[in-house]
Parts: sequence; structure tokens; C-alpha cells
Amino acid sequence: MTDTVRRCAVLGSPIAHSLSPRLHRAAYAWLGLNWQYERHQLTVAELPAFRAGLDDRWRGLSCTMPLKSAIVDWGQPDDIVRSLGVANTVIFDGSPQDPATTRIRNTDVTGLMAIFRSAGSAPGTGGGVEERAGYYAETADGDLTDVQVRQHTDPAGSDPIDVQVHHDTDTTANALSVSNDDPVLRTDQPEQPPIRSALVVGTGATATSALYAMARSGCTQAQVVGRNAQAIDHLTAAAESWGLTVTGRSFDDVWVPADVVISTVPAAVAGDLATRLVAAAPVIFDVLYDPWPTPLMAAAQAANRTVLTGRDLLIAQAQGQILEMTGQFCPAAVLCQALVTD
Repeated sequence: MTDTVRRCAVLGSPIAHSLSPRLHRAAYAWLGLNWQYERHQLTVAELPAFRAGLDDRWRGLSCTMPLKSAIVDWGQPDDIVRSLGVANTVIFDGSPQDPATTRIRNTDVTGLMAIFRSAGSAPGTGGGVEERAGYYAETADGDLTDVQVRQHTDPAGSDPIDVQVHHDTDTTANALSVSNDDPVLRTDQPEQPPIRSALVVGTGATATSALYAMARSGCTQAQVVGRNAQAIDHLTAAAESWGLTVTGRSFDDVWVPADVVISTVPAAVAGDLATRLVAAAPVIFDVLYDPWPTPLMAAAQAANRTVLTGRDLLIAQAQGQILEMTGQFCPAAVLCQALVTD
């Protein structure tokens, strides 16, 4: 039936803090879709029963920890998911119980690629949440020729955001230009040269995705900094298989200056290392968005570094999920406004 309300949701544990419902619901409103987006707290053990209860109204799931590995065998993974063994997106093209018509994707990686590309090589970008996260560098299908160009007016009655999406047929990228007075959307930080080297703090799933994204974005050198030598060795071996030259380092080692620092560790840990991290690169990327701002972000801003944030990643990965689930592109301006509007 054409009037069937499609359902999507974010799953994980804990999940109450998730901002995904705010972003996806804003996108549905802007796209004119009568869709629902829910939040469900689930552990790995509870996942099979949840899936068994899904009917054909369900279109997609956003999955966070601890579910990112558990969903990989639900359906058909792409090359990114096969390489990493983790995913964050499930798309049901048929019955939710049918692996043959279920796609498994990782928009964390494509979102990270978008951020790295716009921060390091996309002309005219580098500072604002909107410009960085709006540069969606890669999709599973590599085809965004039917992207819509529209004007979005916030329901609260604020001024319209004029959005233009320019399709680049050579790179399947969409450079997004935005006109809005909200300071969150400003682009007042300097353009950066291409990112060729990275210092990654942490050895978990996000660090893994970051290194993979760096390898696919033209980075050649990386340092992996952590406490657990075995975890460092495991991640180093994986990153080298993707073409990176990697050096493992402890928190106490001397770090070599890099083009970008990527922190994937808790705010308190990065905060203790903030002085050294800020001194190590002109671009500082803290993947957290809670607390806001993080101690590392505050230190980077005080040192006049280009700052990339967890909100950038949140928006960029959500853009990918929305595109995969709805088949339509939602400009980052709409999602950014959803984050700053109560």
C-alpha cells in the first residue's frame, strides 16, 4: 500500500542519549515523508527476538554499540563492512528476516571520509559543521544524480536555509553551500592542505573505522596511540593491510607531528592528553559530542586549531543512513539545524 508508514529506529545500549531520532525525524519532515523513527535499547542477546518481531513496514535500522558486529551477518555487506567486520546500518529491501534482501552498511566510514576530504582537500571548506559534514564523499551505489534542491524552513519559524547541492560526476561528491546566520554554520576556520598523516588515539571500533577511512582518503602515514600493546599491534596489522604505514605508540612515547589528530577515547582521557595532542597537529578531531564541548575541543579552539567534532561525524553518518534508507539526499543544513533547535 502506498500509504503505509515506513518504520526505522536506532538500536543500542545505552541509547537514551542518542540524537539520531532528532536527525532522522528532521530529515523525514524536510523530505516530506510520513515515516517513523524510534529508539530501542537492546543488547546483543536481545537482538534476535527484536528482529523476529519486525514486519514489512520496517525499512532500516541505525545500530550503535554493542551491536555493530552482531548485525554484520544479517544480510549482504559491502566491501567496507567485509573489511572491518562492523556496521552501523541495516536496510530492508524486502522482509526484515530475509538476508538476501537486507543490505548491511557502515556510514561511519563514509561519513569520516566526507569529513576528512572536506577538511583537507575540498576547496572552500574546512571550518563549519555544515560545509564539512555536507560533503558526502562516497555512497554504496556511487550515484547521486537525482539529488533534490529545495529550500527548508524550520517549523519554529526561523529564516529559511537556502541549500544548493552541486553534483560532481567525477568524485560522486556533493559540495553543499549554505546561507544562514546561525554561528554553528559559519566557516571561519582556514582551509587545510590535504591530510597525508594521522595520529589516532584509541584502538576500538571507531579508531578502526577512522584508519580505514584515512586509507581510502589518501592518507599514507599513521600513528596508533593506546594503552594496550596487543590491541595496538592488532589494529596496526589491519591498517597496514589497507595500505597505511603505521607505527604503534604508547601514551608515554614521543609522538611525531601529523596532519590530523583523531581522538576516539573518553573525554577525560583525551583531556589529560590535550596539551600534547593539540601540539601534534593543525587539525584536531574529537569524535565525541557529549560532553559539549569536550576538554580537547576547548583546548584546540584556544590554540586556534581547525576543530572537527563528534557532531560533524553524527551529521555525516546520518546523511549516509538517510540516503540508504529513503533513497533521497538530505542536506547537512537541515540536520545541523535539528541539533541546535530544541
